[in-house]
Amino acid sequence: MALRLLYGVILGIVVGELTSAALGGGPLTLAIAIFCATALARMLGGARIVVVQAAAGAILTVVAADGTVGVQRLIDALIGAGVALSFSQFLFSPEPVALLRRAERL
Repeated sequence: MALRLLYGVILGIVVGELTSAALGGGPLTLAIAIFCATALARMLGGARIVVVQAAAGAILTVVAADGTVGVQRLIDALIGAGVALSFSQFLFSPEPVALLRRAERL
């Protein structure tokens, strides 16, 4: 799940940065960035969460575009994914045997 979120955010940031660099700012740039990010996420076979995160990443990047926001948001996304993975896999990892026994009972 965390990797899908990261994939969508990276896609949105890249599309938002490229759109801002090519077209400048404004509502039309925002609309084009959202459309391109969601379309690209769907074409690459992304799940719904990837599409949503791509759109959100594009929105935040275009709205706050000052040249460094995309890189800062990318670093924040990498840190967030690392924290999420460490919590879900190391600190609070699911017990696979208990999950299998629970699935057997159903």
